[in-house]
Amino acid sequence: MFLNSILNRLFIFLLCYFPSVQPLKLKLLIGSNLENLVNLLNISLIDSSVQGRFVSLIVMEIDPVNNNLKCINCGHNPPLIKREKDIIALNVSTPVLGVLSDYKPEEQTIPLYSNDILFAYTDGLSELNNPKGEQLGMEPIKEILNTHQSKPMTI
Repeated sequence: MFLNSILNRLFIFLLCYFPSVQPLKLKLLIGSNLENLVNLLNISLIDSSVQGRFVSLIVMEIDPVNNNLKCINCGHNPPLIKREKDIIALNVSTPVLGVLSDYKPEEQTIPLYSNDILFAYTDGLSELNNPKGEQLGMEPIKEILNTHQSKPMTI
């Protein structure tokens, strides 16, 4: 029920922003797999956007039955998984959307465990400037994840 609600909202969002996509085709592709969805978004962006514009995004699907995460990263900052004492960066990345018509997204699958923490963020966090004008970078983000591994995090 929850997943259907999310898919229906995604369907409505995509129809609003990509009206050139045929609704039936979109509905079929959303239900198939992440690669098809990303390819459809890429084609829609190429067909309907201003030349030179692009989109970076991450598409993820959590499979609670098999306890894994499928991820396609389209030129975005890599999501992180905090697992015990390790931080795993999901570094597999394909180009941004809206640029290449011959697009081949690469899906990464990683197992999830009960105490894993998934952390996805935008470059607005890692490129945040401190009072000296220096960018935050990745190390402080990893330090925060390590410091709060046993505590609930709020942002």
